[in-house]
Amino acid sequence: MESQQNDVVKILDGAWIAMCSNGDQKENAAKTTREAIEKIEEEIKGKKFFGGEDIGYLDLALGWISYWLPIWEEVGDMQIFDRFKCPSITAWINNFLNHPIIKQNLPPRDKMLVYFHKLRNELSYTFSASDREALLDFKSGLQDPHNVLSSWSGANCCEWYGIRCNNNTGAVVSIDLHNPYVQRGRYESYSDSYEFDYDFDESLWSLSGNISPSLMKLKSLRHLDLSFNQFNGIPIPDLFGSLENLQYLNLSHAGFRGTIPPNLRNLSHLEILDLHDFGLYVADLQWLRGLISLEHLVMNEVNLSLATDWFSTLNQLPSIVELHLSYCELFGNIPSPTTSLNFTSLAVIDLSYNNFRSVIPDWFVNISSLQYIDMSHNKLYGRIPLGLGEIPVWFGDGFSHLRILVLRSNSFTGEILFDLSKLNSLQVLDLADNYLNGSIPPSLCDLKTMSQEQRINTFFGHGMPGKSYEESLDVNMKGMFLKYTKTLSLVTSIDLSRNNLSGRFPQELTKLSGLVALNLSINHLTGIIPESISNMHQLSSLDLSSNHFSGSIPPSLSSLSFLGYLNLSDNSLSGAIPYTVGLLVPYLILAMKRSWSDVYFDFVDLIIYKLLVKIHRRRINNGRKSNKLRHRR
Repeated sequence: MESQQNDVVKILDGAWIAMCSNGDQKENAAKTTREAIEKIEEEIKGKKFFGGEDIGYLDLALGWISYWLPIWEEVGDMQIFDRFKCPSITAWINNFLNHPIIKQNLPPRDKMLVYFHKLRNELSYTFSASDREALLDFKSGLQDPHNVLSSWSGANCCEWYGIRCNNNTGAVVSIDLHNPYVQRGRYESYSDSYEFDYDFDESLWSLSGNISPSLMKLKSLRHLDLSFNQFNGIPIPDLFGSLENLQYLNLSHAGFRGTIPPNLRNLSHLEILDLHDFGLYVADLQWLRGLISLEHLVMNEVNLSLATDWFSTLNQLPSIVELHLSYCELFGNIPSPTTSLNFTSLAVIDLSYNNFRSVIPDWFVNISSLQYIDMSHNKLYGRIPLGLGEIPVWFGDGFSHLRILVLRSNSFTGEILFDLSKLNSLQVLDLADNYLNGSIPPSLCDLKTMSQEQRINTFFGHGMPGKSYEESLDVNMKGMFLKYTKTLSLVTSIDLSRNNLSGRFPQELTKLSGLVALNLSINHLTGIIPESISNMHQLSSLDLSSNHFSGSIPPSLSSLSFLGYLNLSDNSLSGAIPYTVGLLVPYLILAMKRSWSDVYFDFVDLIIYKLLVKIHRRRINNGRKSNKLRHRR
């Protein structure tokens, strides 16, 4: 009993410090006191705190409920102490325990539970009070014409829009004020697929103005998201480098301009950094060396043309998992490490839309963790087996986790000779718009992920709760580029279009029963479209246009119930269009030659005519029925 009394004294002392002090002393005291309260609450509910028996499940569920509810209704608004003064502990305790509601209704054990529950809530409130003032200062510097922050006035800042607090201390840990009306691409939470467009109507939401230094008072802040707002060209404030406990910082498309402040190096706990915006630049990336916890780095569209140290700096980040540097004006050779390769945990690398002129270096072979490679829209060259090192090694045991390989719009030459049989996880293969020749390798049928109709829905994305980072990918499907995020794991696609491939449509390719999109357009393929194409049950998009296919359209195409886009134009096909193909495929392109055009539109006219006849007959029949009813009346 004596030890329990000592625990109570410690709690009261800690509460006093937490409520009547400032800064780190307040934070530490509040945290310690709340933990002690939770411990003693369990002892009160347990045995022998007051010499009584255990409080069992039925006691809590039945015995207490009868008087807890009305008591809480009255006590809920009761204030234990004056927040603007620090009363004596004795007066404070007596004021609470002698309150009529408490004194008349609760036995000692229950009275203590109510007391400690209220005390915990008061500790949370007192701790968040200083954070509340800091947030109000932050709000005062913002321009908010659409009253996004209208809720930022209540007493409890933890209930304000975009604010999340620590459940134990009540301290503000997250500010999320991203613009929810923008399709956010890589961070979109609920998207399935959509045409990606960064343009948006800023009148729907955007915040602007200046960033108040008061943010530096939020010592527990872990998460800050101001993305897709309009800060109208102001520099990224240096004060962000003082938020040393940040784990997540997203300033993408927020209208910041100028040099990225080097003092971001102080954010040693930062795990996700997104600075995606076209108006930012750096002279070097030395400041990244301080981000020793960094796992996800997004600097798409940031001008890195002066940062000749980009590769050597990134190689000093041993925890990096995702690296996105597209549209960064990088040029020349893709560098190689001068010593050892450190980022061996890398799962995602996106160097697309730069100006690299080289082969893909051999050091890629040492990153067996890679799942996503996008090096499209550069000037990479060489024969693919040589340009990628030893392809049988690359695409064998070393890359068994690879899911996405996008090398489109480069200058690769030669035949596709590599063996893909060990790429068990590959779901997107995009080699379009190169100078590849030869035939389509039958080994494509060995891609196991594309051969399975039922696949485990494993989403891309990494990170901690509240800070997860989702992958996205532009896929050429249904005649346009669609961006997939949430459903990326369900997409399987092969795009070999715009090359110099020749030969026949491989019969083995039709074994890919789980393939969703196949694009072989603008090549020199010949022969017939195999009847066994009906085995590709999951096909949603099929583009064989601008080749030299001959023969008739296989009637088996009509069995592809998911097919939503079919383009067979600019071939040498002949014969009748299968009736069910025209009915089942919403987007059908066949017309290039005059004969095909005539056949196709005659076919459409016939369907429309039949529908009009049926509608006309139904109207006549309905009219006859109504006349009969009138005569009967």
